[in-house]
Amino acid sequence: MDYISVETILNDFKESLSVLIKQYNLAEASIYEEEGEGDTYYIGYTVLKGGKTYHIHMPFEKNDEDHLALAKPEWTIQAENAEYKGFESLDEVFDKINEINE
Repeated sequence: MDYISVETILNDFKESLSVLIKQYNLAEASIYEEEGEGDTYYIGYTVLKGGKTYHIHMPFEKNDEDHLALAKPEWTIQAENAEYKGFESLDEVFDKINEINE
């Protein structure tokens, strides 16, 4: 696994925010990050679409130097009352979010 700094990953996510908002017609988007159990760390986005807030993220593994490597290349959606896993792309994520909002 290739470990890189948290700051580098967060900067990449931040740079994509405006594109994300336009591409998926979002009301808002911000960075989501959360420490998980053990060496797990989650990074992704918090988005507002259709008046609802969603956390979408990928799992990373943290090493002793606080650098991260992608643990599993799949997105998870945390909605108000449900969690959806196994999305391979943001297109798939937002297809599901659009379906939820119908």
